[in-house]
Amino acid sequence: MNNQTAKTDKWLFDQWEFWPDRGILKNQQTEHILSPQLNQVLELLISRAPSLVSRETFLDEVWKDKFVNEGALSRSIAELRKLLGDSAAQAKYIKTFPKKGYQFVAIAETDSDKKTKNYKKIAAGLVLMALLVFIIWPKQESVLNRLQTMVAGAQRVTFQPGMEQQSVLSDDGEQIAYVSFDNAFSEVVVSNLTDTNQSRRISLSGFNLASPDFIEEQQSIILTAEQGGACQLTQYDLKTQHFEALADCVYNGESRTLDWHQSLQSVFYSARDDDQKVAIHQFDFLKNSSQLVTQPPSASEQDWSPKISPNSQWLSFSRGNQNVRNLWLKNLSSGEEWPLTEGEHYSVSHDWFDDEHLLFDSDMNGSRQLWLMNINEKQAMLVGANGAQHPSFDMAHQIMTYQEVSYEANIWLFDTESQSMARVIHSTKYDNNPAFSPGGQKFVFSSNRQDIGSIWLYDMETGIEQLLLTLPKTKLTRPHWDETGKRVVITSNNSEGYGSLVINVETKEFQVIPFKQANSEALLWGDVVYALSKSKHNKGQILRLKDGVETALPVEGVSRFMVLSNGDFVYTKSDQDGIYRFNRKALKEQLLIAHFNHKKFNLWTAVNQSIYYDQSGQYAGLWRYDIEAESHELITQHRPSSVGSALSVNRLENQVLITRTDRAESDILKAQLSQ
Repeated sequence: MNNQTAKTDKWLFDQWEFWPDRGILKNQQTEHILSPQLNQVLELLISRAPSLVSRETFLDEVWKDKFVNEGALSRSIAELRKLLGDSAAQAKYIKTFPKKGYQFVAIAETDSDKKTKNYKKIAAGLVLMALLVFIIWPKQESVLNRLQTMVAGAQRVTFQPGMEQQSVLSDDGEQIAYVSFDNAFSEVVVSNLTDTNQSRRISLSGFNLASPDFIEEQQSIILTAEQGGACQLTQYDLKTQHFEALADCVYNGESRTLDWHQSLQSVFYSARDDDQKVAIHQFDFLKNSSQLVTQPPSASEQDWSPKISPNSQWLSFSRGNQNVRNLWLKNLSSGEEWPLTEGEHYSVSHDWFDDEHLLFDSDMNGSRQLWLMNINEKQAMLVGANGAQHPSFDMAHQIMTYQEVSYEANIWLFDTESQSMARVIHSTKYDNNPAFSPGGQKFVFSSNRQDIGSIWLYDMETGIEQLLLTLPKTKLTRPHWDETGKRVVITSNNSEGYGSLVINVETKEFQVIPFKQANSEALLWGDVVYALSKSKHNKGQILRLKDGVETALPVEGVSRFMVLSNGDFVYTKSDQDGIYRFNRKALKEQLLIAHFNHKKFNLWTAVNQSIYYDQSGQYAGLWRYDIEAESHELITQHRPSSVGSALSVNRLENQVLITRTDRAESDILKAQLSQ
């Protein structure tokens, strides 16, 4: 970049635009009018980049004949960093050289530079495009267009209330098997697609049945059967209606956990290995024995959703934790395996379209949709179908089914004094993650009314709700207030992964919190920000960010945490029952509530020195645990039920916000692929 001091029409760097002649710094969401000093400091930094600008140069050219000390420059640099969401410790834009000066480290270019580069890129792109047109693109585009056309013309094949999911097609495309959650225990339904009156329900008393697949030559169904946490890989004979247990497995109500492959005469399924890690196993029907196929690197990463490619060469599966799941590929001949997708997204299910293409669901664009992946190019292309998951093809790959999910969750207010329950937030969408303001007059919540997660503000006195923040292709959830009631910290999730941002409720200006690690559910505590690490290598640690320095608390396996009034932490663990307390001063962990189910990590909250938590079974209801008195108290039999944090209690502890999923629907759609 050429050094220059003459004013430029516009500088471009990262997502920012800077007009030095107008003193304007903006991105897509925020516009700042800079003071003359800030404007000159930023212009000097950018125009001299990549050279270091000495402190003396700043004082001479910005403040000139004015008598100021170097503190004025330091304050200007700090203010610019704040506007840019930058930090001294992890400099993205402005780097400090102690006692020397500052350097602008991002790549900045003028409008004219950009246009010149674009022309060159266009020329190079045209050459590449020509190659793609003649060599690669026709097949890619053909597959993508066929699937997009298919999704646009899909027709519903199930209409019952409740949840129908984990659908799978028979090889001939005439039958479909899926899981139904209408009853106390899940059942498997086998239905004829041409005559829906021809269907049968498969149930086993006291068991949750899941992940069905057809073994057509044996006229049977392979599935998982779970009871009391124990899971059995099971074969069901459609003629004799007999169940036969084959091997131990791991149950998952969300993801498919098995895949039958006829040419290999094997079923691939999820089960625990000798180290208690969830891995993919192969049960060979000819040998009547199982063997380990994949080996996750740690217990925090689990392998689910196995699928064998049509040519029997590849095993695809998802690997991750409760936060992040990526697609992986294993060569069954060489044993080599590698990730197909990377980043902080979550994939539930997938299926092979042909030997080169996978269709999978992911929230990498903020909301769950179907994506197409060429395993050689490793480039994901959006197919569409909002809320879709569990795609399945017949053997000829002419028919496809998938599940489409929709929820209606509403927020209710329970008054502990009057013992009354009233709905305060009601829409046909998913409203959740309520959080009382410190004064209790307002609360924030998340909603997908914008077709993607956004943050809303509700005034308890006026009853008015308003949109606080929405961002393109970014899912916003889990808001938390700071102690002043002026700012809200929010979890963001987009193609770049998970992160946290803070918004001023009055001005609606926001900035990203500069954690180095992917993170979620951040909390402000004075001048410190705490957040939960959230990544494919997640150890469930609580991160601490102060003055640009990021550290981690000495606890692992945390699924969710909150801060008590004295600054201690309470949290749940991802694989261990109980609610725990961490004493910051003594650096010790204490088990507070032993009987809390770790799978319900979203169904508790903390306020003052109290923990409110959901309990099922004989003593079902919402309970309060007084930490100081070490006592339990039943608050109400009204209970939360949602995906995401579902409780908030005001500081007076006389009002409770409870999220309830009042309607949960998932139906199965069928589509005929065009030639």
